[in-house]
Amino acid sequence: MEQPPENLIQTIQDMLSTCMDGLCEVLTEDNRVLFVGRLEQYDPKQNEVWIDLRRGSEPPQGVIHNMPVKVQIHVKNQSGALVMLYGNVSLCAATYWTIIVRNVVACAESRRAFRQKVGVEAQILWGPGLHFRAKCQVEDISLVGVAIHSPLKLEIGSRIVLSIPALIEDGPNYELPCSVVVRRNTAEAGLPPKWRYGCDFGGLEEQVEETLCKDLFTLQARTMNRG
Repeated sequence: MEQPPENLIQTIQDMLSTCMDGLCEVLTEDNRVLFVGRLEQYDPKQNEVWIDLRRGSEPPQGVIHNMPVKVQIHVKNQSGALVMLYGNVSLCAATYWTIIVRNVVACAESRRAFRQKVGVEAQILWGPGLHFRAKCQVEDISLVGVAIHSPLKLEIGSRIVLSIPALIEDGPNYELPCSVVVRRNTAEAGLPPKWRYGCDFGGLEEQVEETLCKDLFTLQARTMNRG
């Protein structure tokens, strides 16, 4: 597997340093738990994490070398905070696994709700056949939802699709189905309404989630490097 650039390796190392010896769940891509363990170490030269199985745990059977997995790592001394790691299994031993890292995303809480500010123009698609369109501004986005601003008034529970342009250079465009769960008028008194919406994806397709994770990781790394 191709090694990430040195600056991204440093970002991965910085993010994982907050959760060393932290409890973690190793999951398949469709969120089936393989085992529970602890993050033991990160080797930046190999871009690989070492995860110890908890005492008494049985290593899962039938795992294929290089199988893609997710690792949900609990940040120590920060209740609810997580780091989500996406990688590929490189070694399955009786008491530990090693996993090559593809992407890492810091999360606000257990729903992987780290929100990355983006500030891009997008379109709301709604109605029969998604025939109706309106412009909106994407404030921030996560793996579970998005915040947008628009003069269009939508009802709580409305099902829409957000057509969002590439978040990074040469990245993909997105068409993300979601539900409106929060609505608030942010316009000053006497001005036409301008609505801020919180929208929930309700579970993205695996390939879309993986791609969005890569983009969020890239944006997050840039933010950290600027800091």
